[in-house]
Amino acid sequence: MAAIDVGDRGPKTRGIRRSIQKMPDSALRRLAMKGPQDWDSRAANEWYWVRRFGHPLFDEIITGVFANRYLYANQITEAERRGLTRDDLDVLARSPSPMARKVAAEHQSCPPEAAALLSEDYDAEVRKAVGHNPSTPAAVIDSMRSGIRRGAATDEIDAHRAKFLWMELDHVAPDHELALEIARDPRIRYTDEHRRILASRRPSAAARTALAENHATPSEVLLKLLEDSSGSIRAAAGANSSLPESARLRVLSDKDEEVRRSVIVRGSFSDAVVQSWDNEPSSRGHLSTRLQAGPWIWGNHRYWDSEAVLRALALSPHVETRAAVARHERTPIDVLEQLADDEAEWVRKWVEDALEEQVAHDRYLGTGDLSYIWWYRRELDEAELAQLVQADNPRLRELVARRLDDGLDLQRLVADPESSVRSSVADHPWIGLDNLIKLAEDPDEDVRRSAAWHVHRVLRVMREPRPGKIKNWLKRQDLHPDIPQERGGRLDMQRVRLGNPRDRRPVWPDDALDRLARVENEQVRRMVASYSGSYDVSMDKPYAALHDRNLSPECLAQLLHDSSADVRSEAMRNSGPAAVKVAADPHTPLEALIRYGRSRASAVRCSVAANPATPGPVLANLAKDPDVAVLRAVAGNQATPGEALTVLAEDYEDDLEDRDEKLVLELLGNPSSPAALLEREAARKSDSWREHERGLRLARNPSSPDAALSQLAFSRWTDVREAVAGHPNTPRETLEVLALDEHSRVRRAATSRGITGIE
Repeated sequence: MAAIDVGDRGPKTRGIRRSIQKMPDSALRRLAMKGPQDWDSRAANEWYWVRRFGHPLFDEIITGVFANRYLYANQITEAERRGLTRDDLDVLARSPSPMARKVAAEHQSCPPEAAALLSEDYDAEVRKAVGHNPSTPAAVIDSMRSGIRRGAATDEIDAHRAKFLWMELDHVAPDHELALEIARDPRIRYTDEHRRILASRRPSAAARTALAENHATPSEVLLKLLEDSSGSIRAAAGANSSLPESARLRVLSDKDEEVRRSVIVRGSFSDAVVQSWDNEPSSRGHLSTRLQAGPWIWGNHRYWDSEAVLRALALSPHVETRAAVARHERTPIDVLEQLADDEAEWVRKWVEDALEEQVAHDRYLGTGDLSYIWWYRRELDEAELAQLVQADNPRLRELVARRLDDGLDLQRLVADPESSVRSSVADHPWIGLDNLIKLAEDPDEDVRRSAAWHVHRVLRVMREPRPGKIKNWLKRQDLHPDIPQERGGRLDMQRVRLGNPRDRRPVWPDDALDRLARVENEQVRRMVASYSGSYDVSMDKPYAALHDRNLSPECLAQLLHDSSADVRSEAMRNSGPAAVKVAADPHTPLEALIRYGRSRASAVRCSVAANPATPGPVLANLAKDPDVAVLRAVAGNQATPGEALTVLAEDYEDDLEDRDEKLVLELLGNPSSPAALLEREAARKSDSWREHERGLRLARNPSSPDAALSQLAFSRWTDVREAVAGHPNTPRETLEVLALDEHSRVRRAATSRGITGIE
């Protein structure tokens, strides 16, 4: 407890105390408010409290050093706190007790003069109580803030109160960032009172613009902003939905044409007012802009312009008004059907543009050259789609065909009597394979061409690398500023209701290419014959083959015998897995083998090089292939001409370090290999690398010369010596040596040739 010097100096002070106790209340209060620096004021302060609540503020008096006396403060109860008046607080604010002064500093009814006095108190707890008291005048808080050393950390002042001082005091510089935050807040963190005060504090142009655009701004603030000197601020306030229509009508007579246009386009008006604009030449163009402005206005969904207004304006004598109604997102379907047969081509075109799905997917896929995405695309529910499917106008059915899933409605349009509708169905990105095959064999040439183009587009996409999931893919496009955004600048996909682009690969069954290879449409067969697999498969990416659609070798072989020369030519250029198997088939046409021999895929050339039906000139040409796997297949093919094998052998005669041992093994096993190569390899010094394989290939080669066999008779490998003993070209003297071999299997093989050995 804090000790306070009373300073009792004997009989004189006791006499003063007795006189104080006899004072009336008003005089006692005036004396108590002089301050704690005088003894009589302290005594009056103490006696005021005794007279007010029946007990003293101090419960103990102790004599200290130099005969000074100290008073220890007593606690003030909650009941006493609730009963304090402004006069009591004035007295407590000047009490010698810090506890009493703190009670006055934190009380909601503390008078301003007392708060100013307590803000300079020597006790930090008293100053903190004043600084956090919401009833403390703003001038006192500002004075306390000014007294704090710049940059010093303190908690004596409420940070939130100090942050908003500029809204209470004119001389305090405003916080522009906070002003913008208040102006833009949609009644979440700040109240209407904050916006009223902000509007009265002469905010910046940016803050006034934000207030004018914010639909949470009170109407009285908007009325004040209608008198702003800036036309853009008046236009924003006039279009705000919180503004009464009577005030918005006054804005229509604004001197600025741009303000009038903005209010007509963005403002909410009654049906009669909207219809009246169609009769005024100066407003008709703005009305047209309003109707086609799109579903989003400043990040908010546009909900005005009733169905009755749209039906009335659809009968307008003015073409531009009817065209704008055709593009409105809420125009009834029967009105769209009516406008689709309008006499003006401009109106009919805008009906098509409202329903057409030439969206950003085309630009993303690289099939469109759009410099700007016109964001307006009408959202159709199931009932509206079903109504358009049965429309009498074939152009409407053609447009809606691209908006349907592969369901019953699309099935109906597959058999539509109009060829243009069937062509549109064939271009549907999600069309099923059965419907696509049916349209590929359609009697109309344009429908067949559309189906073939669909197959071409799908196979082209399947050849491309498979992209990863693209987040916020629309950021790549040029978006209209009215498109709603999430915090942080990202698109609000829930409100836009557009997600990632459609999967670029169709959901086709595994035998899709085989079924398409059997259709009567020559263009489809040619495209299928040219499909050699996806890019990921060609790059040997893991699990890529599981997602690919392959053409079977049987269907590719069938396409090689197709009646169309173009189809056969594409099949001969195929380099996929099916071509690898077909190129290895001895029954493959000769022309196909010749073409496959020039394939860009080494696996296809390997199959041709290993095919026994491949002509000698083709094999001789493949003997110069840069791929060593192809050279191995050529070396192992018994149909390869000896001259080609000689060339292969000579290439490795002088370069023993870079020689491919697997290729040499294929040469040693080929009966057409030159004898010089066989003799040289048989006489080669023994080493640990491929010694056994070389000896076994030579011993089993029916064309091995006797000199080579004689060399192999001394091999350390038993099965090699056994093969030499059974070879028909082995000399008799070599057999006699082998008849005495240490291994019984070798001796039996030699004695079986009529040589007497050791039993």
